[in-house]
Amino acid sequence: MEDDEIAAHYPASELLELTGPVGTMLAVDTRSFHMGKPLVERDRLLFQIQFADSLCGQNYPPVSVPANIPKSTINRLKQNKRCFSNFELPCD
Repeated sequence: MEDDEIAAHYPASELLELTGPVGTMLAVDTRSFHMGKPLVERDRLLFQIQFADSLCGQNYPPVSVPANIPKSTINRLKQNKRCFSNFELPCD
């Protein structure tokens, strides 16, 4: 989306720009529109770790969990159904 499209739907008071010097680390919830500005000079080195508890609307094939994993692991997966919703657990 272009900046003007965002501005047409959200007031300026709701927009946030995060900046920092080289080496700045951010921990953010990216469940919104987000983008990087074009570089003025040099390169941008980015290291990203992503944690998600949903499939973000995608249709990924299910992950089959092998029957030989420990019962404690299977129980943990069952306790966190939302996080592991795309896992096919072995039958009891």
